Amino acid sequence: MIIDTHCHFDMMPNPEQYLKQQEVKKNISIGMTNLPSHFLLGYEHVRQYKFSRLALGFHPLYASENKSELRLFSQCLDKTSYIGEIGLDFSNEGLKTKDDQVFVLEKVLQLLSEKNKIVSVHSRRAEKVLFEMLVTYGIKNVIFHWYSGPLSLIPK
Repeated sequence: MIIDTHCHFDMMPNPEQYLKQQEVKKNISIGMTNLPSHFLLGYEHVRQYKFSRLALGFHPLYASENKSELRLFSQCLDKTSYIGEIGLDFSNEGLKTKDDQVFVLEKVLQLLSEKNKIVSVHSRRAEKVLFEMLVTYGIKNVIFHWYSGPLSLIPK
């Protein structure tokens, strides 16, 4: 059995075929989404599978142009135990939208602060700020996706 905690099967050429193959193999896949509207598009399709789950996401690189989806994020929150992909991206690609990313992530973390969810976070060149925000809002059960920050940042 394989457990994939961060899969973008919605971006595959044939997601349904992939999910059916994973079911046969009894492999567990947690599918990340980049926006709440993407979560809603896939939700009914993925519900039928025993070994695949869909996570509610708000990717940092989509935050600036999609702030209006925060309400949709809130409405979908109780439909899943999995959150992702959320986080911050302060790389060259995302630096120009840093303030919007922080705004959106803060709203998302406020919603999550009282919930018991499994959270997958994107942390490209923003590890320290992201980690501090997770601690501030008491977010637990976090999977750092593509973590490249210093090991000294994470308490032992």
